Amino acid sequence: MNRRTIARGTAAAVAASAALALSAPAAPAADTPRLPTVSQAHTAAAAGFDERGAKVVHWGVDASGKEWKSEGLDASVPANNDPANFAPQGVRLPKTAGKDATAAGWICSTWARPTVLVGNYLSSSSHEICSGSFLYHYTRGQFLRSSWSGPRAYTGWGKSNFVYSPNEVNDTIWTIGCPGGGTYNYDLQVQTHLVDTRGDHGGPYEVGAIVRAACGT
Repeated sequence: MNRRTIARGTAAAVAASAALALSAPAAPAADTPRLPTVSQAHTAAAAGFDERGAKVVHWGVDASGKEWKSEGLDASVPANNDPANFAPQGVRLPKTAGKDATAAGWICSTWARPTVLVGNYLSSSSHEICSGSFLYHYTRGQFLRSSWSGPRAYTGWGKSNFVYSPNEVNDTIWTIGCPGGGTYNYDLQVQTHLVDTRGDHGGPYEVGAIVRAACGT
């Protein structure tokens, strides 16, 4: 089979004054910004992404190294975008999102949009947010096509940019040319990878909604 190469695109003084022996009271210190909880961060990330037709999967590891994952979920249902709703009982999620997260482990949520035909190109996008203790994370993606024996690779695997802590969000657009030919179902398969001090961890595979098009094999 002729392998095609997938393309991805790249997303705050306190002043004091004195008059003779009298000093004005210091201005109150500004409130220290509070980091969002993981649930707040991940559902907010979903709200910034077009959830219509998208799927989401949650995947994480707790302090003890116990790994868990959700099934592929309909992202248009708000509750499905909150990883806390799917973590197994007894698993401790990071308490906050961001670089100052003191909780153990990490959690990633990954969304996949439906594949669409735009002119002579197949296109889709993925959206990923990871919270907790990690070095960096990235997304792998490839397009699949239907066949009599089940889905098969239409492209090789591509990689997004690496997103280094404390940055959390990774948005990637995936495209491949549609030169014409036989008619098949095409969709984007994505996988989140997270790297921490223990190595590179590959998450569950997730497939977005299909488009039927005459793009050949």
